[in-house]
Amino acid sequence: MSTGNSPIVSCILPFFNAEKHLDASLLSISEIHYSNIELILINDGSTDQSLNVVKNFLKNSILRKNYKIINNNKNYGISYSKNVGLNNCTGEYFFFAGADDIQNYERISKPLDYLQKNPSTDIVYFDCTICASTQSFKQKRKFPRGMNQENSILYQLKRNHFWSGLLLAKNTINQKFDENLTNAVDYDWYFNLFFNNKKISFIRDSLLDYNTHENNISKNLLSSLNNVQKFFLNTILQNSKKNYF
Repeated sequence: MSTGNSPIVSCILPFFNAEKHLDASLLSISEIHYSNIELILINDGSTDQSLNVVKNFLKNSILRKNYKIINNNKNYGISYSKNVGLNNCTGEYFFFAGADDIQNYERISKPLDYLQKNPSTDIVYFDCTICASTQSFKQKRKFPRGMNQENSILYQLKRNHFWSGLLLAKNTINQKFDENLTNAVDYDWYFNLFFNNKKISFIRDSLLDYNTHENNISKNLLSSLNNVQKFFLNTILQNSKKNYF
């Protein structure tokens, strides 16, 4: 558990029509073994009962001590909502929570311990367990066996291993998401961090249950591929003359 001297950690939780999942997601955040949490909730134009679910949960939750609810006047998308959260969080560290994901009780303490022991690191990622809501399937995703802190950039070029829901970061990285992208936003965000000389690390612990279902944005593979190609043209080629590798 955290102590009275623990830094504030901001949890940024965007949601859109997630009434079926929000109770479980918020419960898992409230059960994280770290008490100094600032909860930033961004309602991205929900038309179902999501906002009422959030308000009802907070009435009797420990999370009611320090939270903000921000209502977008329409559905702007995940990148816009994450940027709103980044603009409003005040913690020394921050992380993103999915409205349908389940956080492990060590979700803050383990990556925070890594960041405090490695002060040159700006952001640390971790692993997750993949869960299918329509069937009894649960399996750790796992990073590639040969990937380490020195060569992870090469593995990331081939496939996105670093999702924004699987991180803890210093609130000094000053990197926003591209609101023109509909998919592959985490891939774009990671490489912009890299090209802006942020120190990125990872640990192999699984600290989150990632739920797959029909509404996952990441399932739109063709759109993701197109956005990755756009990223390579617009970002990597612009930095190709720099000595990064």
